[in-house]
Amino acid sequence: MSDDASTVAVTLRPATPRPAALALAPRRANLADATSLQTIPDAAGPDAAGPDAAGPDAAGPDAAGLEAVSQDVAGLEAVSQDAGAGAVGGTNDTNDTNDTDGAACDTLGQNLTAVGARILAKQADIETLLHTLALQQTEVQQAHKASLHNLSLQSTTERRIYMMAVDLIYFRRQTLMSVEIAALERMFRLQCSRIYGDCYRLYRIAAPHGNQFPAYVATEPLAQYDRTLLEPLIQALLDATTVTAPLAGPRGFAVMHRCLSHALAAQQTGNTLLLQCGLDTLTLHLQGLEHICSQLQDVHHLHSSSS
Repeated sequence: MSDDASTVAVTLRPATPRPAALALAPRRANLADATSLQTIPDAAGPDAAGPDAAGPDAAGPDAAGLEAVSQDVAGLEAVSQDAGAGAVGGTNDTNDTNDTDGAACDTLGQNLTAVGARILAKQADIETLLHTLALQQTEVQQAHKASLHNLSLQSTTERRIYMMAVDLIYFRRQTLMSVEIAALERMFRLQCSRIYGDCYRLYRIAAPHGNQFPAYVATEPLAQYDRTLLEPLIQALLDATTVTAPLAGPRGFAVMHRCLSHALAAQQTGNTLLLQCGLDTLTLHLQGLEHICSQLQDVHHLHSSSS
């Protein structure tokens, strides 16, 4: 019985009240850990004399926050200065690249214009040859009709031999050449249509919203377009691939200027590839026209030697 009473006495013993300072100290410590803005000294420590006793250096949480913001601003200024210095160097390198690409575009533009002029000249030569051969074919037809009515031959054998020779000459100068000339003329029309089509497609790539020229119809390969449009079409392509460099801004806009310079370099590189593609394409077309012109000249030479 005594054991149970002692147990009850121990259990029912009232707890000793703790001092207010000791009870509040853990709560302040937890608050400091949660906010991480300031460290409240423990009330039980030697510095627990209140804010007035801490001296003028204890500015409180607001001053601590302002000091942290000031440090952040100083850090941002340092980063901005470093970025600005790097931007100037990067911009200079990018400008050098832009100058190189710009010079390449200028050279490609000059070569493209020169090849376009040679194409126009070769087209004119082919047109002249076709016209000359057409006139010669007309003369051959008239001469053949006149030869068939030659009544000076009395013998039937002589007349047969004569007619055989006349038919052989006519077959060589008219039939075979007509087939060859017609094939070369068709090839020439195909080539001219494709030249305009390729230039038009390159122009639409450089200027997607430009539509100042007749549209090329790929399903009509023999459709003929005005050949005088080739020169202004090439010039429009060159104008569409001309890029204006951005103006240098103030010191504070160095990073933005560097971004613009990199974008300009990317656009300039794309324009260089586009002009190079155009130059290679027109060069191939020029070679095709030279081949057609050479074959027409051979036909003309063969036609003239048979007369």
